[in-house]
Amino acid sequence: MQDDLRMLADEIRACTACPLHRSARQAVPGEGSAESGIFFLGEAPGYNEDLQGRPFVGAAGQLLDELLSDIGLDRSKVFITNVVRHRPPERIHGRPRKVDGLVIFPVYHPAAALHQPALRGALAGDFAALALLLATEPVPQQKAEQKTADQMTLFGN
Repeated sequence: MQDDLRMLADEIRACTACPLHRSARQAVPGEGSAESGIFFLGEAPGYNEDLQGRPFVGAAGQLLDELLSDIGLDRSKVFITNVVRHRPPERIHGRPRKVDGLVIFPVYHPAAALHQPALRGALAGDFAALALLLATEPVPQQKAEQKTADQMTLFGN
């Protein structure tokens, strides 16, 4: 399993499939044990993660290390990664772009604004910009494709 993760990490480091790699210093694949069955998933690499090429090494990583230590674990005993493997530009929220003919409009998760009231204005601004975009950009109509999803697992059965 660890060999599979090393091969996957090499693929991630070489990935140029999305435009995020252009503004990042390097990819940030996951790290840790594939054997523990404990998986931590963050949103995207931050500044320190981009510099070091490792997930959760900034302030959030220090807190995670502390919390793990409090329950008798260390980061080598869990697997830590992010949904996005390259650090996004400073502000991607509210910047629409087209990908394969679809409009992608990233916004803060509403729960973030509940926990950080300072984000509420940014979230409201993102939605106001989305309303303007929807008024000028036709929403693509897609036929529903019936696909069977393959179950994927990182840690086996």
